[in-house]
Amino acid sequence: MIKKPFIFKILAKKGVKQGVFGADFGNISFKYGRKERVFKNRKKIADFLKIKVEDIWEMDQVHRNMVKVLRNKDIKRSKENIIPETDGLITNQKNVFLMIKTGDCFPVLLLEPEKKIIAAIHIGLRGAIEKIFLTALIKMINVFKIKTKNVLVGIG
Repeated sequence: MIKKPFIFKILAKKGVKQGVFGADFGNISFKYGRKERVFKNRKKIADFLKIKVEDIWEMDQVHRNMVKVLRNKDIKRSKENIIPETDGLITNQKNVFLMIKTGDCFPVLLLEPEKKIIAAIHIGLRGAIEKIFLTALIKMINVFKIKTKNVLVGIG
């Protein structure tokens, strides 16, 4: 039986499709699973969120403080949509859904609702020590000129 994912209400009120999905949704990592099974499990997530599975973007997480910006010019769709060597993604693109995979680490979502900028951050021990959350916030400020007072945070 699949449990309902946890939804950050504060982000949902701003129209952000998101959720923290448990292991009962299955393996969603191409690195550790058979592709056909991973696609099937991702389809369950996409169906729940009412999005297209091909709009999901994954980080090839490296347990550091690497944060990348995903802009329209960076979106070169592949079947898997994997952004290499990063533990954080920031975007202002519609219909681009950022995925974080966690075990004993935790996911953090940052949203600047006025400019519609979202960041998904994978925080493990090393990322926390290297202050990846601050790296992401500073990148949001520098690239998109956000105001920190507007930022909403969801911690999984």
